[in-house]
Amino acid sequence: MKENLFKLNESYRFDISISDRCYDHKPTSEDYKSMSFHVENLSADELIDRIKSGHSFCHVFKDNRRTKKNFLYASAVFIDVDDSPQPMEVFLNGCEHKPSIAYTTFSDGKNGTYRFRLIYLFDKRISSAEEYKYLYYHIINMIGLEQTKDNCGSVTTQLMNGNSSNYVRVFCSEHVWDKLSFLQNCHLELYTPHTHTQYISNRQFCKKGETNINMDHDEK
Repeated sequence: MKENLFKLNESYRFDISISDRCYDHKPTSEDYKSMSFHVENLSADELIDRIKSGHSFCHVFKDNRRTKKNFLYASAVFIDVDDSPQPMEVFLNGCEHKPSIAYTTFSDGKNGTYRFRLIYLFDKRISSAEEYKYLYYHIINMIGLEQTKDNCGSVTTQLMNGNSSNYVRVFCSEHVWDKLSFLQNCHLELYTPHTHTQYISNRQFCKKGETNINMDHDEK
């Protein structure tokens, strides 16, 4: 990998959809049914503030309707790390290509395992679902998460919940990844027939599917 795949930019701003409501608990099925979003232009620190306030967030969609056909673009790739045997800080310490932002979830530490989210910010918009999956799968291979339990983050309609608990832990590297350089360094094996089949199959990356805005969510 080239050394110039990212730049440090603490003032970088990006578009992202933020839930109108914040939550002091892990959202329930009823919460998801009424969840709505608006687009904000934020810095990494401001997104962390939204996360710690309990807002959910997702990519940008036409009329703020979070469906596949309404997807407009993403400014980041989200990765959902569930049931990790090591805490977030231990994982990050051994991660050569660190995310722009990471934070622990409401369920972190339960049942002796760890749960956290990784956010990779990019300098240019990701404007197609295919490109988004390409970047997602390259990142998880790059950081050793090929066997991650849940690939919901590979779906453009997937939302991520914040964490307003007093125990939330956050990380910010101020890395902004260079999309074009990143794509040029992607391994071609991500487009082998086996992997491509995973992309287009009906495999349940998201347990409730992604065709209905009220049913496409992160239930962890």
